[in-house]
Amino acid sequence: MIPLLAFLFTVAARVMLLSASRGSMVDHYYWMNVARAVRSQRSLPVCLDEKYILECSRQFYPPGYMFFLSIFPDRFVISPSSATITIFLDFLTLILIVVAFVMMGGGQYGVAALILIYGMAPVLAAYNVQLASRGLGNLLLVIKMFAEVGAIHSDGATAAALWIVAALAAAGVILTHKMTTQFMLFAWPIWPLSIGAGVDILFAFAVPVAGLFIAAGATGVKFQARQWAAHAEIVGFWTRRWRDLGGHSFRRSPIYAVPGQSGGKTFHQPGVRGAVSHVVLLGSYLPMAFLLPMSLLWSPPPPTWLIAWLFVALAASILTLFVPFLKGLGGGHLYLFNAVPPAAIWWGLLLERGETPSFIFFAVGFAATITSLAIAYRRRTVLSRRSDGGLDEAIAFLRAEPASRVAAFPWTVPERIAFETHHRVFWGGHGAGLDKLEPFFPVMSRTLREAFSEHRIRWVLLSTTWWPEGEAAIRREFPDAKDRRFEGWILFDLRESGVLQ
Repeated sequence: MIPLLAFLFTVAARVMLLSASRGSMVDHYYWMNVARAVRSQRSLPVCLDEKYILECSRQFYPPGYMFFLSIFPDRFVISPSSATITIFLDFLTLILIVVAFVMMGGGQYGVAALILIYGMAPVLAAYNVQLASRGLGNLLLVIKMFAEVGAIHSDGATAAALWIVAALAAAGVILTHKMTTQFMLFAWPIWPLSIGAGVDILFAFAVPVAGLFIAAGATGVKFQARQWAAHAEIVGFWTRRWRDLGGHSFRRSPIYAVPGQSGGKTFHQPGVRGAVSHVVLLGSYLPMAFLLPMSLLWSPPPPTWLIAWLFVALAASILTLFVPFLKGLGGGHLYLFNAVPPAAIWWGLLLERGETPSFIFFAVGFAATITSLAIAYRRRTVLSRRSDGGLDEAIAFLRAEPASRVAAFPWTVPERIAFETHHRVFWGGHGAGLDKLEPFFPVMSRTLREAFSEHRIRWVLLSTTWWPEGEAAIRREFPDAKDRRFEGWILFDLRESGVLQ
C-alpha cells in the first residue's frame, strides 16, 4: 500500500510539471520530424532534405530512438500526448530498479522511498517533458549495468545469457544517446573493477567493445564510423564555443552587439559567480545524490558496484561543468540523469536499516527535491503565460505560403516551423555538418545580409521581445523588405530585397 501511495504521489507531480512545460518543447519537433522520415525511408542514413539548411541532410545522430518512435502511429507521435512516451520509459526503468532492489532484500518502505526518489528526481521530472532520446539511453544503460551485476552472481548458462544481454544493451546505448554513451565510457575503467574479480573483470571490460561491434553490425560499419565522426564533431564544436553557450546570438555578436549592453547570461559564467551557479544547479537537479556520501559516516557502505556507479556519475557531472577542456562533453548537470538509479537504490537500502540520521537526511533531501520541483513548476507556468502571442498565427500564415526558406529567432522556433510547415529552416546541428552552423550559432559572426543572401532566405520571423533591436537591424540591411505583425512577432518578406537572386 505504501509503495502504491508513493507511486500515485509521483505520478501527480510529474503530470503537473508536464502540463506546465507544454510551451518549452524544442527537441520534441525534431524527433517528430525524424520519426516521420524513418517511417517513409526505413533505411540509414535517414535524410531530411527539405528541413534544415545548416547541416548535412543525412542524419548521423544515433538512430535507435528515431526507429523506436517509428513503432508508434504517426497520429500519436505528432500529438501532444506523445510526451508521455518519455515518462513511460522512465516507468520501465523504475520497474527494473524496484525489481533489482527487491532481489537485494529490500522491503516496502525502501521501495516507497526508491519510487519517490527516482520518480521525483528533478533532473528527470524537469527534462522528460518532451520527446528526447536520453530516457531510452538511460533505460538501456540500467539494463546493461544490472545484467553485468547479475552475471557475476550467476554461473553457467545464466551468466552467459546475462553477459549477452549486457553486450546488447551496450550496443543499444551506443545506438541511442551520445551523452549516455560518454557516461558508459567514463565508467569503463572503474566499473569492471567494482563488480567482480578474475575473469568477470575481463568480461565487464569487453562489454562496451562487444556493444560497439554489435552496433556496427546493426547499422553497417560505414554508418557507425560516420556516427562517431559526427559525435566527435559536436564535441569539438562545443569545446570551441562553450563560452557562448546560452548567450544571446546577436548581443554577443561582434557585428550586432550594442556597446554597454549585456550579451545575455551564458550557461558558463566566469569567476566565482559561475562556480556558485553550477553548484546550485547540481544541487537543485538531484539533491538526494549529494547527501549520500555523508551516510558513510554512520552506516555501512552499500555494494561497491553501487558506489562506483553513483560516484562516476557525480564525477562526470562535476568535471564537465568545471574543467574547461571537458565542457565540450555536454552540460554536466545532465549526467545526473545517470546518477538517479544508484542514488535511489542506495537510499532504499539506507532507510531499510532504520537509522535515525538516515531519516533526517532523507527528510532534508526530499524537502529540497520538492522545493526544486515547485520552483521549476512556477518558472514554467510563468514562462508559458509570458510567451509572446502571435506565434501560432505567424506559423499558420507561413503554412499557407509556397515552400521557401525561413529564418526564425530565437533559435528555439525553427524546429517548430520545420515540423509544422513545408519550408526549410535556417537551422541545423542535429547530426553532421556543423561547419554550416558555426558562423551563425551560438554567435552571429556574419551580417544578416550575407547569411540570408548565401542561403536564399525569403522569410524572417523575429520575436521583438527576444531581440528588440532586431527590427531596426533587419530594416537597415533589407530596406525593401515587407513585413506583417503578429502581436509580439514580425514576419519579414525578403523577396524584393535581392537575396533570392
